Amino acid sequence: MEIDGNIKFMAIMGFALIGLFLGFWALLKQKTYMNAETKEVIDIELPFFGKIKSQYPSLIIVFLSFALVLYLLNQVKETRKKYWDITGQFVSNEINKSWDVNGLHIHPCDINPTMDKDTGVFKFSLAIEEGKSFEDVYKAISYTDKYESIILEPQKELTKYNSNKEKNSSLIAVENSIIRQYKPIKLIKMQ
Repeated sequence: MEIDGNIKFMAIMGFALIGLFLGFWALLKQKTYMNAETKEVIDIELPFFGKIKSQYPSLIIVFLSFALVLYLLNQVKETRKKYWDITGQFVSNEINKSWDVNGLHIHPCDINPTMDKDTGVFKFSLAIEEGKSFEDVYKAISYTDKYESIILEPQKELTKYNSNKEKNSSLIAVENSIIRQYKPIKLIKMQ
């Protein structure tokens, strides 16, 4: 959730809890309500509770507040996230290339990567749901400019890295539970 979403959640939850408190307080005061025309105590019948004399405004507040609290708790998906660092470097055939961060993308997400314009070193810092890997969530890293481009498939590189036969051909240099560091990645000249 964003900060804005957290503030809204907290405000609504606060109102719901205040409603619960005030409803229970009114029930404890046991104020009875009478019908203005007949001057009789108002009875309401509730499933599982039977007949209750005249405290329906307090009960309505309690039930609505309780329902709101339950609804909000169901909406909150408490997913823990791990923060991953993905780093690497692109290598160009051009001499003195100026790297453009606008050509760097991670798919299927639009995030703000950092990239050194002189060296081609890039970095992504990502929050990924615990239990999932970088490769589970992101399918490609790409770089494109006027003359060269590359598309890196993280899952394919991890498969090579984990294979004894293809480990050396993988572009992954360092792999652990929250880091992927890639070897220099040579760009391909566009035709």
